[in-house]
Amino acid sequence: MKTVDREDLAVRVVQDGVCFVPGDEVCAIVGEDIRPTHDYERFALEWDSLPLDPHLEPTERHRCRRYGKVKAVRSGDGWELHRLDDGPFVQADENRTFLAGYNGGRPREFAPATDGLYGPPLASIVQFDLGILSLALMPIASATVGFHFVRILAASGDGANPVSEGRHSDGHDYIGMHLIARRDCHGATSAVYDGSSGEPTLKVEFRTPLDTLIVDDRRMEHDVSRLVSTGAAGYRDVVLIDYDQLEFSRSTVAAG
Repeated sequence: MKTVDREDLAVRVVQDGVCFVPGDEVCAIVGEDIRPTHDYERFALEWDSLPLDPHLEPTERHRCRRYGKVKAVRSGDGWELHRLDDGPFVQADENRTFLAGYNGGRPREFAPATDGLYGPPLASIVQFDLGILSLALMPIASATVGFHFVRILAASGDGANPVSEGRHSDGHDYIGMHLIARRDCHGATSAVYDGSSGEPTLKVEFRTPLDTLIVDDRRMEHDVSRLVSTGAAGYRDVVLIDYDQLEFSRSTVAAG
């Protein structure tokens, strides 16, 4: 089977508003399988210390979360990540998403990202996303990048809804969704829709670490089905990445 390259994925983002990349292909494009490394193992272990999301209803205490933010600035063939001060996360205003009644425009405080979460694997993931977006759009000189480090817990014999709000858009320019790990669970199928269309453009269940979706959030809506345990208590760990305030450079060659 032919391995999909960045150019093919960029075309999908432009034409379909979304592309799915299996974890093995992410590593092939990056040029290194980072998953067996000690850096990745330490990175994945950081999810064990995620505190409960303080903004969930008492009946929905199944989501653990931290939040962080960087400025990505072009440097040679990649981007340097400059950590920004911790602060609240503000969902899009009511003109950008129908979620205004849920959380739109209201600042929410989350536990800050730890130093371990800002390690080399996160930088590699951002380079991957921005490399595709630079081909889909124009070479990106800088971007504001927000990280949501999330664990969804599925109690033994039970399940949980990964997104309480249901089908939605997040009000960002682009978003990247990346599986870090999952254990003793099934489900959590992601569905991505072109605007308010009835049938999804794409449906996929993340199974392998670094399985990835890149979504044009200005155009698309998305949802995730229920996560169900397979007997023992299970979980699904992801990092959700927001890309906003994109600035472009016509003179810069996109990262290969």
